[in-house]
Amino acid sequence: MVKDHVLAVVSSAVIDTDSDQVDVYDEIHEIPFTDFSENAEHIDVNPNLDEKVFTISPACTDLLEHDIKLSSETPIRMKPYPIPYSMLDTVNIEASKMLDLGVIEASTSPYASSIAILKKKNNTNRFCIDFRSLDNQTLFDAEPMANAEEIFSKLAGHKYFSRLNLSKGYWITVIRERQT
Repeated sequence: MVKDHVLAVVSSAVIDTDSDQVDVYDEIHEIPFTDFSENAEHIDVNPNLDEKVFTISPACTDLLEHDIKLSSETPIRMKPYPIPYSMLDTVNIEASKMLDLGVIEASTSPYASSIAILKKKNNTNRFCIDFRSLDNQTLFDAEPMANAEEIFSKLAGHKYFSRLNLSKGYWITVIRERQT
């Protein structure tokens, strides 16, 4: 590697809208740098660079929809878990935030999974949905994953790496609606 370059892992997706085929390519690139010393252990990305990409608020992608294929057309409807009275405000506030962000919507679907509020290590709450019953009816997708060993072997001998963390990344993919 040339001394004035950094290494970046770039994932890109090619989507064939006719067949819904998604091909993901992981590539490793050497990129020139000028703004940090050789002893830098990490670099903070300026979030003002591109507000559409670097944002605190999650947003759904318009590039694809995920289709959950089920082994049965019988809807999964779970009985709601009891919510402690002390957590009702938390549930209502979080549900309102998700509605405002557009990551959930009002629904009359015959499918229903229960919610739970869990305490995180930092003492904040995590709004969770128990999809285990739905998972039991989900057909396995045999799409191969990228070979991690091959990707990591390309990292050997390099000094600088970058990492990008998604804000609430599990909200970014739209689930295709079922026609009932």
